[in-house]
Formats: sequence, C-alpha cells, structure tokens
Amino acid sequence: MVEDFNIITSPDSAVKYATFKEGPTKTRQRGLRIAQRAVKPKMFATGGENCPVMHLEEMLSRRPPELETVGHFS
Repeated sequence: MVEDFNIITSPDSAVKYATFKEGPTKTRQRGLRIAQRAVKPKMFATGGENCPVMHLEEMLSRRPPELETVGHFS
C-alpha cells in the first residue's frame, strides 16, 4: 500500500531515505497481528539513474491526485 511508505529528508537535506511500515499480517495460529522487526526497512537515496528513492517518488507523482497518498500500487 502507498501509505506504508514514507520518504524522509534530514533537516540539513544531507540524507534522504524511504521507510516501510509493515501492516498487520494474518497467520493461522494467531490471527491478525503486527510483525515486529528488529530493524526497520529503509532505502537510502543513492543519486544517479538507479536511485530507489527517486524511482519511488517518480512512481508516486504519476498517480492520480486522489491516490497519491493512499491505495494499492497497481
């Protein structure tokens, strides 16, 4: 989901990265629960042609205005 991603820029604009917030998952034994990770997933901007943060921003900018911050990536 789009709302699971957040793009963060440091106050001095030196570091830019995207975080991923994992939503609840359903397992057979315990039902609906939120998986806790030891380390939160991050993608750091690398600059250049294959920067993952740049590609995420580009993809989000091409979505219709009402779907820029919510919905599926389809």
